[in-house]
Amino acid sequence: MLKKIPYPRLYPILKHLPHIDIKRPVGSTVDVAKNYYPIMQLIYPNGETMVVISSAKLATEVLDETRFTKSNNKALAMMRKYVLGDGLFTALTKEANWEKAHRILMPSFGKDAMKNFHPKMLEAASHLLAKWHNLPNEHYFNLTDDMTRLTFDTIGLCGYDFNFNSFSSNKPHPFINSLLFSLTEIMHSFFLPENIQKLRFIKQKRLTAEISKMNSLVDDIIKERRVHAKKYNDVDDLLNLMIHAKDPVTNETLDDLNIRYQILTFLIAGHETTSGLLSFAFYLLITNPDTLNIAYHEVDDILGIDTDRLPKFEELSKLKYIGRVLSESLRLYPPAPGFTVQAIQDTVIGSEYEIKVGTEILVLLPALHRDPAEWDNPEQFNPDNFLPEKEVTRNPYAYKPFGNGHRSCIGRAFALQEATLAMALILQRYKLSLKKDYQFSIQETLSIKPKNLEIKLTKRKQSDKYISDHKKFASNENYISKVNDDKVVGESRKVTIFYGSNIGTAKNLALRLSKEGRSQGFETNVQTLDEAINTFPTAGTVFITTSTYNGYPPDNAVKFKEWLNSLDVNNKPFKNIAFSVFGCGNSQWRHTFQTFPTFIYNRLIELGAHCFYEKGAGDANEDFESTFEAWYQHFWQSIPKINETDATVAQATSHSQFTMPKRMLAPLTVLSNQELQSDSSRSTRHIQIQLPHNVSYRAGDYLAVYPKNHPLEIQRLVSRCAININETIIVEEEGKIKSIPIQEFLEIGIEFRETATRRQLRYLAETTNCPPEKQELLKLATTDYSKKVQETGITYLDLLCKFVSCSVNVMDVLEQFTPLKPRYYSISSSEMHIVNQCSITVGVVHKQLSSGMDFWGLCSNFLANVKPGEVLQAEVRLSGHNFYLPSKPETPIIMIATGTGIAPFRGFLQERAARIKRGEKLGKAVLFFGCRHPEQDHIYKNEFANFTDICTIEMAYSRWGEEKGYVQDTILREKATIWDMLKNDASVYICGSTFMANACMDNIEEICKSHREEHFFDDLIKNKKILTDIWTK
Repeated sequence: MLKKIPYPRLYPILKHLPHIDIKRPVGSTVDVAKNYYPIMQLIYPNGETMVVISSAKLATEVLDETRFTKSNNKALAMMRKYVLGDGLFTALTKEANWEKAHRILMPSFGKDAMKNFHPKMLEAASHLLAKWHNLPNEHYFNLTDDMTRLTFDTIGLCGYDFNFNSFSSNKPHPFINSLLFSLTEIMHSFFLPENIQKLRFIKQKRLTAEISKMNSLVDDIIKERRVHAKKYNDVDDLLNLMIHAKDPVTNETLDDLNIRYQILTFLIAGHETTSGLLSFAFYLLITNPDTLNIAYHEVDDILGIDTDRLPKFEELSKLKYIGRVLSESLRLYPPAPGFTVQAIQDTVIGSEYEIKVGTEILVLLPALHRDPAEWDNPEQFNPDNFLPEKEVTRNPYAYKPFGNGHRSCIGRAFALQEATLAMALILQRYKLSLKKDYQFSIQETLSIKPKNLEIKLTKRKQSDKYISDHKKFASNENYISKVNDDKVVGESRKVTIFYGSNIGTAKNLALRLSKEGRSQGFETNVQTLDEAINTFPTAGTVFITTSTYNGYPPDNAVKFKEWLNSLDVNNKPFKNIAFSVFGCGNSQWRHTFQTFPTFIYNRLIELGAHCFYEKGAGDANEDFESTFEAWYQHFWQSIPKINETDATVAQATSHSQFTMPKRMLAPLTVLSNQELQSDSSRSTRHIQIQLPHNVSYRAGDYLAVYPKNHPLEIQRLVSRCAININETIIVEEEGKIKSIPIQEFLEIGIEFRETATRRQLRYLAETTNCPPEKQELLKLATTDYSKKVQETGITYLDLLCKFVSCSVNVMDVLEQFTPLKPRYYSISSSEMHIVNQCSITVGVVHKQLSSGMDFWGLCSNFLANVKPGEVLQAEVRLSGHNFYLPSKPETPIIMIATGTGIAPFRGFLQERAARIKRGEKLGKAVLFFGCRHPEQDHIYKNEFANFTDICTIEMAYSRWGEEKGYVQDTILREKATIWDMLKNDASVYICGSTFMANACMDNIEEICKSHREEHFFDDLIKNKKILTDIWTK
């Protein structure tokens, strides 16, 4: 049942105005709200109604941006009218200038930008410290005034390279006086009916004059920058960005009027709230001595005993307790004490309060931040409210000092960095004391600050410092020694990592574990499984990650399997080995999924090893990354420890964070590149390749091709990250460290077109200080990953370009890309047909994703455009799963293929034709081939017509003729032929998609069972009479 929203007593004409103290509107509203928790409404003399929210439960609903949007209440509307125009703070969310400015300015508040601001922040702080250094003893002064000077100078230097020199006078800067009058006048006008406002013409006249002064100062700053553009060409600040940067969506810059509004917004919001935060924080510390002592301890421990030493940027993030002090201060006394939203349509909140469309709702922060349902002892100052373990269990809508969602404060990181630095510098140098008779009260305009907060300073001596033993020499650079990446390793912290991989997934996991292991103090060594034959330890910890290819080991693990099988189980050679295995695979290969990892696991157990961490299995057909992350969570903590008396040092070998793909050993030259389809929107290419004289292959082998990334994608990354392509980069290539041009690395070193991983999304979320974009990225990495990432195929590069607030460090960004993997193509020829040449048959991939975006296969489109005479980076790879013609030519063969799956069978038939010319006797051969249409994608149609005397060809057309069907249907239709051949020891070869292969194997199994041969099919699998070369959908 719906309830009426409660409200206090109404007065004639004045409505609820008598309940609100015009000198302290925020405080008096909070007082009234306590009596009507969690919701009340206020009615003003002009008839306007405002709903006031004071609970996190209701805030959760009204801050849902799908139901409510930011609104400009009367006060903000007046700020917009008189001062801020359509700047970021007062523009509406859907206004073009808000969207444009938000996109342009957001990158200026990323992590790298914050580091660039650090020297300017120190410069502003040095003016404060210089003034304080010369203050006489026992001198009391207004702390809030100096915090205002500090934050005003800071935004001037960082934002506009303009020094207001606020500390050069004991009087406030004229801009501050104009601002204070304007804010106060607007606040008072908010509560007065319009007819009364009009009578205050003297105040209105002065308001206009004061605003004119502020506008003049800002216009002069803009004019100076434009007139002397060359002088400021290399200045990296907000003003240059406002003047020169183009919106990535509209390609427009900001006009001068909007630049004025943005500068005023940052000058006002950028100093007024932060000065209030610092003032309240120092007041709370001074009046809570135990908390103050903890803060002193932390500052001294991080910065050392030298009171003249300036904090480094990296040290600010280590001041965790100072951060909690600031957060708790913002909880109790949020300088911007509220914001308003309005309903997009009629709705109900709390299941009982009706909210009409357009209704103004005030989220009253001092009340919300004291919600008894969320905060223990809500009036008590307790920085431990912001311990990580407490924050994760609290309703996130219980604390909103920087606003909400897309309209949250763009300068949040700037303000907290500035406040942390100021607090550290002051606590490092001074003891602070209040006047004994000080009575705490709050000064309210549109923000709040402590009123007349007077303190005195006492300089701290080195003897006052709380310093840990390990920090005593931190301030003396002569005592600091640096060891390049060496890690102290104790208790047998060595982990040997082996991998088996053809396309790179398992290798990338191995390299990741090695890197993360080193960061945790482990000594790691990465090798292929075949290398393990000579290096497998006799004792210690081993981790193995490997894939399976159609049930067989990867190419670099074939010898390892033979070696494991050769070891004597009775001797238990691995009894001193602790191991774990993570298998990579795809369940679409349902008959062979995880075969090889499972073999390794079982065999190591048989050989005496014990598993210290449960076997993991990743499925590329599902959410592989999520499965791995869940499995990996406690891996390093589970490594068994073997006591040793001495710790050793794991020496860091020369290495690079970037690995280049293997290069070709000899040139492979393109001879021809021809289209095989006709009258079709799709494309299949036949590419003939010249091989060096020392390279040979067998029909059934692969050609592993290393493509080049498309120039447009490279340019997207170069532009987004401002990469200088003329620079070089250090890479590791086949175990050797070398320097190569970064342009070359971007062409052949990294994957651009892989679907973004959860790990990449989390990285992007960590690099943005825009709360809405951070929230969206974290959702994409978790609950929305399957639908909005996996299904759409959006890439890391797409996201990097979309989320412009993510700060860009080139090396960190590049490290998130996976190394470029080769693409495997079945060779579609036989050396018995033409010596020193091979061909591949390439289906050119182009499709539309569910997101509506076009997807172009990297390698297939690269190959589609290679010209005769060009040289490929490619090499012949053996068929790791014995996909070759039978060793006895008289053995019958059944070949099943769809589309480009016909490639190896073209080689088979060329070889059979050559053998017949030699006079060899061959067994019966049948080819089942499926495609769409005989005149479109029946590739090699004319050529295969010449093979009919050595092979029966059964066709299945899925989109032509009266009997449309698929190749698996043809198998059932020809079941008598198939059964007869199987009984005569035929070998079955299947090449195509996993769906087709599984359907064909199901039908072959059905044929076997129809002849009451229950175990016949299982024996075919066991004896490797059915061989598959299949790919995922």
